[in-house]
Amino acid sequence: MRRNQTQKLTPLQQKWILRAGIALVVLAVVWLCAAPRIGLISILKQRSELQELQAETDKIEKDKVTLEVEIDKLKNDSGYLEEVARGEFGMLKPHERVYDFSKPDEDEK
Repeated sequence: MRRNQTQKLTPLQQKWILRAGIALVVLAVVWLCAAPRIGLISILKQRSELQELQAETDKIEKDKVTLEVEIDKLKNDSGYLEEVARGEFGMLKPHERVYDFSKPDEDEK
């Protein structure tokens, strides 16, 4: 009959194996945190960029809707078109004059 011969490790060998195992675990954790494109730091950075882009996209969508409403008003509402032409561009109807009754600023005196 054969005996099951297993050698026991010496305390020094056990210590080295433990240290090597800990070193491998530490290296694996560092790699998972700092690996390019797949590391935890990179993933968190990409998530932050994604949130910024989504916020910008939402803002652009709201601006788009506002501009579409503005375009529709300018195309279909002649009163609004006249209001914009007078207010923003200072346009007048034929034979119309502008009288300015506002008080002059202190700087203009």
